Amino acid sequence: FYKNNNIKSLIILKKKIKKGNTIKADIFSDEFVKNELEKMIKILKPNGPINIQFFYSKINKKIFFIEINPRFSGTTYFRTLLGYNELGNLLNKKPINKLNNEYSVIRYHDEKKIKK
Repeated sequence: FYKNNNIKSLIILKKKIKKGNTIKADIFSDEFVKNELEKMIKILKPNGPINIQFFYSKINKKIFFIEINPRFSGTTYFRTLLGYNELGNLLNKKPINKLNNEYSVIRYHDEKKIKK
């Protein structure tokens, strides 16, 4: 979130994707990535939640931006389970932001073809 020329909050997730859906997420900590994302946020000045998707190459320290979505994402509940209250931050409530790096979040579902 960005408010009054300041980044109000930022959480970075490392995700495993299957068929376009996040199936696993972990809190990701990297100062280079954090600084690059902060630069992008200061340029965009979003007025609410923003989801920035990217690939990161540790080898050549480059970020490849994929898309930027000015909305809550499909992994909002993942962040809640990891201790980040995104909605509370938006509403200026007293959010509980105690990130817990001891856990991963997985999404489990299975598609099956059935005869009509």
